[in-house]
Amino acid sequence: MGSGKPVRPKRAGPWRVWAAASAVLVGWVWRWGPSWVRVEGESMAPLLPPGCWVMVTRVRGRGCPLGAVVVAGHPARPEIEMIKRVVARTPDGMHYWLGGDDRVHSTDSDVLGPVGAAALSARARLRLLPWPPRWLGVDPGAIGARTGGAPPEVGGRARGARDLRP
Repeated sequence: MGSGKPVRPKRAGPWRVWAAASAVLVGWVWRWGPSWVRVEGESMAPLLPPGCWVMVTRVRGRGCPLGAVVVAGHPARPEIEMIKRVVARTPDGMHYWLGGDDRVHSTDSDVLGPVGAAALSARARLRLLPWPPRWLGVDPGAIGARTGGAPPEVGGRARGARDLRP
């Protein structure tokens, strides 16, 4: 027994859209655990010059495709992490051969041998270039000295990656 008027569903209020978007964002952060890594050393130049920041996400046992830039633990020194490119992997996916883009300045699998899949902790997703840009002619070290020091290193695994040089 209708009144003859069409029934319209209620529109979602702006707060519901905001809540849904927030839930998706929180789920993504919880699942992938993005964090930032500062590149030190020349081994990944020119793609990742010293001083640039890279957003990384956890690997979570999925493995990494060839060509991916990853953060991996040093095979002989577990307190050190390195950022390198996946050059090759075994057919079973249990070992990876990692290499730097600048072969002259890189300590990688040519020296260290293959790295186990468990040593891969994160994969690079986004790069921020060093600030200020070099073409401005400003020394980033001088800026850090004026502001009370360099930006703090983010602690924890896959967050404070260091490039290795002999």
